[in-house]
Amino acid sequence: MTHALSLSGMCLQVLTGGNDKTAILYDRSTEKKVATLVGHTKRVSRVALHPVADVLLTASEDKTVRVWSPAGSSMFSLSLSLSLSLSVY
Repeated sequence: MTHALSLSGMCLQVLTGGNDKTAILYDRSTEKKVATLVGHTKRVSRVALHPVADVLLTASEDKTVRVWSPAGSSMFSLSLSLSLSLSVY
């Protein structure tokens, strides 16, 4: 199941992300898969195609954000650590 979707400015590329822990880049003009982005350990919850640069972004419930090349290689990964504290007075 797809949980995230991003379209390029001219809608020539589509990036999806979902339960299978991957994101998939499609070329709309050829109707073919360009790349499968593998590396997240939990569901891919957000995806984005950069409007100018040749990079793709994915975010996952594994608390990481990854930056990818369109060829499918991970350029780098950011780990997110959130801590909440609640004080009751």
